[in-house]
Amino acid sequence: MDEAADKVIDGLLIVQKIVGGKAKIVLESNKKRLIPKLEEAAKGKVEVVVVKTKYPQGAEKNIITAVTGREVKAGGLPASAGCVVCNVGTVCAISDAFRLGKPLIERAFTVSGLGVKEPKNLLVPLGTLVSDLIPAVIEVEEDKVVKILSGGPMMGFSMQSAAFPVQKGTSGVLFLTKKEIDAEESTPCLTCGACVHVCPMRLTPALIVRSLNADDLDAAKKYGLMDCIECGSCAYVCPATVRLVQAIRIGKNLERARIAAEKAKAAQSANNGGAK
Repeated sequence: MDEAADKVIDGLLIVQKIVGGKAKIVLESNKKRLIPKLEEAAKGKVEVVVVKTKYPQGAEKNIITAVTGREVKAGGLPASAGCVVCNVGTVCAISDAFRLGKPLIERAFTVSGLGVKEPKNLLVPLGTLVSDLIPAVIEVEEDKVVKILSGGPMMGFSMQSAAFPVQKGTSGVLFLTKKEIDAEESTPCLTCGACVHVCPMRLTPALIVRSLNADDLDAAKKYGLMDCIECGSCAYVCPATVRLVQAIRIGKNLERARIAAEKAKAAQSANNGGAK
């Protein structure tokens, strides 16, 4: 938004042309300095909306509610609320595709954490191994790094090493030191309800995980397994350091595998019936 405001606006207007409706850019209040630049590029064609800075405000369902007052129903997509949400990287890529015929071949992402000497933003070809950027581009204090995350500090995935590729969804790479991580062992759930109070989707993470631990996928779904946005707020406040998000991610994969197996079985039955 800061370096390519014209491209952001152009991509957004292309999306608007295709899907119709009003185009809006949503900024958190800590980025107000970008408003003049975006409004100048928009020339009155796009409304800039400022919302409160809070986590996880950036999630698409939360943005929709904050800006329009609408709610996406459980299991639904933004389109069911009459909205399409695109991030800045996507609209820039759309502009490049339409204006330059350029496919998505590079990704901008952030490198940070106390394990790097100089945090920075990089624009890198897709498929580049992060390890290949060390040390020429990213200076890492390897003796201090105890965890590498692909993604942000709340929603990122722990990686075995830096030898993983930059993908179209890579938003950041964090090199974390012991000071930045919680290495405490999990203890049994205290049923304190802290996770319920902070969940932006109004779910009961403790009950979801309890159901998963009992191998009851149906109960986990009933408590909102597939509606979790994996923001990590529940795990962050849990006094028992229960790995709530990790358990929910595993549960989602199990449910998706079950759905895929049921579809495959139904397709096979249909084919067999056709053969008869």
